[in-house]
Amino acid sequence: MPRIVSGVFLVLLLAGCSKPASQLTAPSSESSKLAPGLPPIEQANMPRIHVSTDTGWKQFQSEGSFSLDVIYDLELPEGQPVTFRWTGHPAGQTIGYRWAVDLETLDDERPRSNDQDITHWSTWSRSETSATIGPFEAGIEHFMYIAAFSNVGYVSLFPIRIRVVDPAAKPAG
Repeated sequence: MPRIVSGVFLVLLLAGCSKPASQLTAPSSESSKLAPGLPPIEQANMPRIHVSTDTGWKQFQSEGSFSLDVIYDLELPEGQPVTFRWTGHPAGQTIGYRWAVDLETLDDERPRSNDQDITHWSTWSRSETSATIGPFEAGIEHFMYIAAFSNVGYVSLFPIRIRVVDPAAKPAG
């Protein structure tokens, strides 16, 4: 299981902020008048990520978070690739996405070495909202991670545990 760093540190790392957390302030109703287009912090929420696959699996976050407390499970037959599609909600406030499979650590910001390198985060993108991965061998567990970034700097994580099974194998018992 990958390790996670402090949520505050990770959000600061992802946002590229060099100020200590104690010096950070969120936009308020008053400051939003000075920076049009940004909602006041009391109206902003962490993005909620909705994910579906071409196999009919669908899941969504009822609350956005950057946590491994909730991991979504997907069982996939051996040898079958799967296409994931995702959206962020509320619409208009999610401005970017990225994804990876089997990350060593969630805070590994090293770029992908090529298009086949899915073990590092993709670059943040507004338009990349799907990925096809696999096929995989039975008996091996994989983790897919999708992250969404909001217009006020919030980041949510959608972790998926993929259990690859042999459809011909008989269940024990």
